[in-house]
Amino acid sequence: MLGLQRVNVRAMAALRLTALSNSRFSPSSARMGLPLQKRSVQLTPASINPKVMDAQYAVRGALVLRAMQHERALAAKDHTLPFDEIIFCNIGNPHQLNQKPITFFRQVLALTDYPDLLKLPNVESLFPKDAIERAKWLLERTPGGTGAYSESQGLVQIRENVSKFISERDGVESNPDDIFLTDGASQGVSVLVNCLMRNELDGMMIPIPQYPLYTAAISLYGGRAVGYYLKEDASWGMDAKELKRALQEAKSEGTHVRALVVINPGNPTGQTLSEENMREVVKFCEEEDLVLMADEVYQNNVYGERPFVSFRKVRCFCYVEQWGNAVLRNPLLKTTSKAGGDRYEI
Repeated sequence: MLGLQRVNVRAMAALRLTALSNSRFSPSSARMGLPLQKRSVQLTPASINPKVMDAQYAVRGALVLRAMQHERALAAKDHTLPFDEIIFCNIGNPHQLNQKPITFFRQVLALTDYPDLLKLPNVESLFPKDAIERAKWLLERTPGGTGAYSESQGLVQIRENVSKFISERDGVESNPDDIFLTDGASQGVSVLVNCLMRNELDGMMIPIPQYPLYTAAISLYGGRAVGYYLKEDASWGMDAKELKRALQEAKSEGTHVRALVVINPGNPTGQTLSEENMREVVKFCEEEDLVLMADEVYQNNVYGERPFVSFRKVRCFCYVEQWGNAVLRNPLLKTTSKAGGDRYEI
């Protein structure tokens, strides 16, 4: 399967920078008739931030690079290969496999990015009525249009809609002022990891197996990845004893563990955690004073009979049972959604 081999950023950067340093000469010297001299290359594998060089992203590894070479060869009518098609399985990329995207989102984006379409006399024959209404609603509430800067947290109207969704999903009121929108899950994860990793002694607990975004981000910001194993024989569930083992081992090595990452539904394992299992995790984070990062990107991709329940909901009702209210305090919760952007509730 493509993408199982880890990409070595240091080796790739070394090859590219070596090629550049061997091929770039001073154009000013050539124009003046002087002997060509190599430029002084300041950006080298030795001078690049070592945290960047150490970051590894498993799904973008050597196998994928080789597959891309073969893909280009096939496009150039190279008949020497023993196959005529390549299917990339290293990342979840349904559109590449011809899954049709939800048209409503694309239609609204088209209308908001190019509002002149709304002025066309035949716009109602080109776009459905609900897409036109939503685009008009958004444009009325977006000063300067989609190309203008917005609030750092994201447009308040969008955050209000996200807040309404969260409230209806969890049965607990959500505050739009506590929500931050980001341009994708990776950006959201990077923001939180950057906030949490203060120095090289800080660590974050991540599941094994996991999506490699977390190990890469932790390396990039100079922290330590503390792996805990999921229980394959329990439908890839989480185990409180394993969490404690991983935490104590990290502490014995001098790591200041600051957060626990939970991916639910799992990636790449695909499991949906039981509510009882989630309560154990919430209790663990509370006892150990850990930030709980709940990556719930695939909450609409549930397989089997067990329904998805958000960690926010479980945590709120845990506090209701214990203290008779739903006051949210430490830890911080992060929740993401492919359809609705990334959302943070503090």
